[in-house]
Amino acid sequence: MSNKDRGKYFENYVVANIKTYLNLKNRDIYRSSTSGNYSKEYGDITFSTAAKINDEVITIYPWIIECKFQKNWSMSMMFSHSKEFQSHWLELEQQTEKYIKNYPGIIPLKSLIISKPYEKVWIIFKKENLIDNSISKFDLNKLEYFIVNNNKNMIITELKQFLFTFSSELCSIKI
Repeated sequence: MSNKDRGKYFENYVVANIKTYLNLKNRDIYRSSTSGNYSKEYGDITFSTAAKINDEVITIYPWIIECKFQKNWSMSMMFSHSKEFQSHWLELEQQTEKYIKNYPGIIPLKSLIISKPYEKVWIIFKKENLIDNSISKFDLNKLEYFIVNNNKNMIITELKQFLFTFSSELCSIKI
């Protein structure tokens, strides 16, 4: 299996988990075919922005997700802020800038989901973004997490635990 195929497999795995925990349909979330390069795709996983209610209200999930599935990944990469980890986070920031241009006033939840074969799937956030975003002000006391670096601004937790803990809060917003 090539690196590209492994990446697609992992992105599909993440989509399936999010769909299950949030009770979404296929049309609500999908793996971005162009990894966020299309004008209405943000990150590796895209939430539908086309759902209309009464022909007036558009429902969106303001959540940007970048996925990385690499054999050589290690937890120490995050704690040491390696160049590779920083480049992954920079990708996420670029997708966020694009999102904010299209949806001014909406603060998306942004996350990096990372794993390697036969290991747990981890989700990484900036701590302040979990508290200040347009979806929810997540109560971190409900969640087991690790602090990624010394200045305590990034946290990591298992993807399934995050989805299970906050499934009722991870809802769409109406714009």
